Amino acid sequence: MSQNAFGLQDDLPEAALDSEWRALVCQQAHTLAGMLQRVQVAVAGVPRRTNAHRLQALAADAERLLAAQAQQHVSLERELGQLWALVTDLRQAPVELTQRVHKLERVLAVLHTNLAAARQWMLKLREDVGE
Repeated sequence: MSQNAFGLQDDLPEAALDSEWRALVCQQAHTLAGMLQRVQVAVAGVPRRTNAHRLQALAADAERLLAAQAQQHVSLERELGQLWALVTDLRQAPVELTQRVHKLERVLAVLHTNLAAARQWMLKLREDVGE
């Protein structure tokens, strides 16, 4: 299964990212795709009315994973804010520092987009189950 089957972005090919940032984006897409695939398979394979509690528990676990991922991004967002403040304070920000801030900004945008896509899939799956 392609990780993009759920609309997740696993790379920023246009950005010259450090391997650590690229790995973070890829790992997040892989984790979310795996979780969404498990939920999708469970929803398709479980009789809806006979095992609704199991599906609700699985959906709740998936929501907790999404919430945990979102919380991890808070520290990255704080770092981005601090970097922007630093760049803004400098009269002539070094080009390298400005580029690093822009890279982090792009990574955060992709991470948020992936979380939003995963949440949309969860909403759709919940509607399919009839919650």
